[in-house]
Amino acid sequence: MGAYKLASPRRAILAPVAVIVVILIFLTSNAYRPLSEENGVPEPAPAGMQTEIPEDDAPQSLDSLSFPADYSPASDEPSFCAERFEVPYLENLRDSATRYCTEQSGSQLTCFHSKTAGSRTDTFCLGQNAIFDTASRKFMLQCELGEPSPSKSSFRAPEFNQFPSYWYETGPRVIFNDWVEMSAEALPTAAPQPRAFTILVKREMHHNFWHSLMEIFSMAMSIDVLRITSQPDSSRSGPGKRPLLSDAEMENIQVVLLDDLEDGAFIDLWPLLSSKPVVRAQDLPEDSALQNIVVPLPGGSNPFWQGDWTIHGCEDSALLRTFSRRVLSFYGLPSTKPRQDSQIMLTFINRTNKRRLVNSDEFLAELESKYPHVTVHSYDFAALTMKRQLEIVQDTDILVGVHGAGLTHGFFLHPRSAMVEILPPKLNHKGFRNVASLMNLGHYSAHADDAPRGNGNWQDEDISMDKERFMALIDAAIKSMYGKGKWDYDIV
Repeated sequence: MGAYKLASPRRAILAPVAVIVVILIFLTSNAYRPLSEENGVPEPAPAGMQTEIPEDDAPQSLDSLSFPADYSPASDEPSFCAERFEVPYLENLRDSATRYCTEQSGSQLTCFHSKTAGSRTDTFCLGQNAIFDTASRKFMLQCELGEPSPSKSSFRAPEFNQFPSYWYETGPRVIFNDWVEMSAEALPTAAPQPRAFTILVKREMHHNFWHSLMEIFSMAMSIDVLRITSQPDSSRSGPGKRPLLSDAEMENIQVVLLDDLEDGAFIDLWPLLSSKPVVRAQDLPEDSALQNIVVPLPGGSNPFWQGDWTIHGCEDSALLRTFSRRVLSFYGLPSTKPRQDSQIMLTFINRTNKRRLVNSDEFLAELESKYPHVTVHSYDFAALTMKRQLEIVQDTDILVGVHGAGLTHGFFLHPRSAMVEILPPKLNHKGFRNVASLMNLGHYSAHADDAPRGNGNWQDEDISMDKERFMALIDAAIKSMYGKGKWDYDIV
């Protein structure tokens, strides 16, 4: 009867060694592969691993351009959420790039479109080789309109004359009608200069925090789309490797305000992505240098307006987290991190003009008396600078306020903190609840007592609330903090 042959000692040793070598090769080859690559969001290689790519060998597809480094990897949100609040929103805009001028034109108009709001198509545009005409005080493009070029988008691009306008007389249609002149005639001779980018902005208003942030947010996303879109290269048959707006050219961005509104408290935030201060259209220098003009996405197109009357259930947003970090960085403040103070900090937004909470001073005094481990502050945010408001919010664990623009500061609360919203009677707005969900905040809300105190307009009326109901509402928010960070208090 035959017997099994034993492997020689040498072969017995070599077999496991070979397996170990194969494993090491696999691990080494994947050691520096960013997790975000698997999610479709390229990141720069770690320090020390970057190598220069010869110009002719650089990748040529649109997808080769990386997102700005301050974007986080994509999450696994449902498509409804991802297409509005995550990087696919920017990718879809990029893929919709459509050229509107004929090839014979001396200028070019490239527009980007988004279709997340029902039948409306949102649009922003880049006009290349434009000049500012000092006589007409308009920006001139030598552009003979042709058929919109094909794009990678899933929907048909609108014709130029179909671009929308938005509330408060804003949006691309208004700006093109009033501030941009397009003609097939040659432009006057213009002096070349470094690639400058002039952002043409017509604001909705100057005093509302939410409206202003929606506009600045939309402008920033428009700029980001230009940074991840490669520009066509006349020497190649396909898209070129260079972005429409490079990181080095960010310093050449100039925001120009076309409206006649007052500066307002948020004027200094408009140059969020540039070092140049904002200028008014009437203050533009009288020169005729070639430049690029950008008509950005208007505030009314911002996807964060969508679902403000319904709960959308989305729980993450790379777009919002990136914008929040940028604003904090702009003011020299650290990114939002959970606080580790021994006291729970409660900040009440003290409205002094309209929609005031009756007896708020009495309510807050009782809170401090009942909860010795809670420090209560009341601020009139309208009287403070933007930076001071952000400093206060960064030191806040529970933000309390009557429904209004002040609760926009939920953008900047640290993770795991709480927002308390007191709604006027019968108002069922869900915008701040949705923001809280996207930013990993607790949201606690209640309606004020149904007792008219003025002209019947909820925006103007002061509101009242039974003290016991107010205390129960705040109690829920306070106790939600008890098991977080270093806090360790009994719930009952």
